[in-house]
Amino acid sequence: MEKIDARKLSTQAQQQLRNQAIQLRKVGRKYGEIAEITGVHETTVCKWYKAYLRDGRSAVTIKKRGRPEGTCRTLTSEQEKEL
Repeated sequence: MEKIDARKLSTQAQQQLRNQAIQLRKVGRKYGEIAEITGVHETTVCKWYKAYLRDGRSAVTIKKRGRPEGTCRTLTSEQEKEL
């Protein structure tokens, strides 16, 4: 299978890909086989599975990234209203 750029997938599709990789590993598939099936790099599959073993399902759950909205503002809400 051709390698895919998982960054371009929706969050839901990315999560399904991770879950599929973990399930395949749990049933005994090798990292190379999983990489071929899912279309992601073997190293990525290995990282996902090791994180899963270390911290459980929460380690491979996709979380919101970036700084929280509204932090590091330089303008007050009154100043924003003026603009």
